[in-house]
Amino acid sequence: MNSETRSSGPGNPIAAATGFPWVKAVTDLFNVGPGHTVSGGTLTPPPLIMGFTHDNNLPPVVAALGLWNTSSNKNVYPLSLTKPNNKREFRSSYLVSFHGHVTLERLACTANGPSDTVKHIANQLPLTGPTDSYVRIRINNAPVAIPGCTSGPGSSCPLDEFTTYVKQRGIASGDYVKTCGLQNVSNATSVASFLTTDPDPSTVQLISL
Repeated sequence: MNSETRSSGPGNPIAAATGFPWVKAVTDLFNVGPGHTVSGGTLTPPPLIMGFTHDNNLPPVVAALGLWNTSSNKNVYPLSLTKPNNKREFRSSYLVSFHGHVTLERLACTANGPSDTVKHIANQLPLTGPTDSYVRIRINNAPVAIPGCTSGPGSSCPLDEFTTYVKQRGIASGDYVKTCGLQNVSNATSVASFLTTDPDPSTVQLISL
């Protein structure tokens, strides 16, 4: 059996609640767009945000996004403790390989679709008309479809539909503080504010390279 399924993957009842604050924070930034921050934010992040973490922190994000989710399939879950079920969709080997990563992309695409005459040039946007915003998820560079939201270019998800989807995932995932029983912890929070809030200078050490 895949141990990551139960340890930090969708088989763990608190996995999605653990990963959802990050998903919500990124979604909020996608909605305000590059060069802006959320209401009440004190930090405007750059267009490219990179985060580094342990491999067992990736499955909760995937669980929160509802990817590779077969939890409602009675023929798959609950998983056996003694033998694997080959019908399950979540497999940690797809995700937590060396240098494993999850990427959420905010795309701007023209309403007219791709053109054979358009060439992609670094730091230039060769768009010739009105654009719409879409979201694409890639896991280890491979695009992964968002369940029920693939109407955009390359099976991407329109941003407004993705926002609605994330709200639904928030209900399914549950509140982090309540799910983890942290109501009596004074500084416990269900909001990932580190992407949009200036850190306390006393807690940050900058090192010149």
